[in-house]
Amino acid sequence: MAAAALLSGCGSMLPPPRLSPAEQAHVRSVGRLGSVAVDPGPEKPSTALFERMLTRTDLFTQVVRLDPAAPSTAPPADYVAALEGRCGYHRGGWLPILPILTLGVVPQFGRMELGFPFSLRDTRSGEVIHVPCEIDGWIGVGWIPAVMTVLPGWTQDDPESSPQFESRLAYGIASRLAAARAPGPPR
Repeated sequence: MAAAALLSGCGSMLPPPRLSPAEQAHVRSVGRLGSVAVDPGPEKPSTALFERMLTRTDLFTQVVRLDPAAPSTAPPADYVAALEGRCGYHRGGWLPILPILTLGVVPQFGRMELGFPFSLRDTRSGEVIHVPCEIDGWIGVGWIPAVMTVLPGWTQDDPESSPQFESRLAYGIASRLAAARAPGPPR
């Protein structure tokens, strides 16, 4: 399988788009939210990656791991983030069959969801928001996508490590918090 991947060329990825000025202003208006404790749930191997993603949003003053088994002397967190799975490719798995069969001559592109779906609970109010898989990136496999890294935006780096990803994640959290805090329609 490694030989097939090598013969089919490499690929490149297109991270999510940058935030618009209005979206950037919205994230800035939220400010720092305080501390967040991450509840790993069944996704324990991915917890460290998720913690780094939350830290890079710069929305939280501190990101710590929730360990219900260990007594804590630290003050309680302002929020608890609970992992609900892992985002992936749309419509299940994705195999670059065409590049493998044609040794990379015929490229294949696919859209992928980045990050983790999770809930964020405000420990003071009990209010919970859900942040689904909504940050998209593109991946291309084959010889043509391998050289597409000269085009603006395309890279061989992990799109989840990009500044665009962290700003999109911050916007997703900020916009859901703002919507949850907005007064409802009059009754």
